[in-house]
Amino acid sequence: MSISDPPRPFADIIGEIRSGGLANELAEQMADLAQAVDMHRKPGEITLKIKLKPAGDGVEVTDTIAAKIPDYDRPTSFFFVHSSGLRRNPVNQGQLEGMDA
Repeated sequence: MSISDPPRPFADIIGEIRSGGLANELAEQMADLAQAVDMHRKPGEITLKIKLKPAGDGVEVTDTIAAKIPDYDRPTSFFFVHSSGLRRNPVNQGQLEGMDA
């Protein structure tokens, strides 16, 4: 590329990485992300990392896609800490017959 040549459109290059595999994977990830954000009403993100490594007269291109897809809020559980581990009831409180916490 000389100084007067304009850069190629980024979308064109993305479409050629892994013979179109990167573009396809990004499209699938975007669809999954959009659906999860809409369903859970929480933010999410996709991060694309492109690495260029010298290789002969050109460069080797590798990509990494990381997606943070929102999920539902998981309920919490409360436990008491005891020397033998976690317990649902305090040690000084007796267990009622037929009742499990």
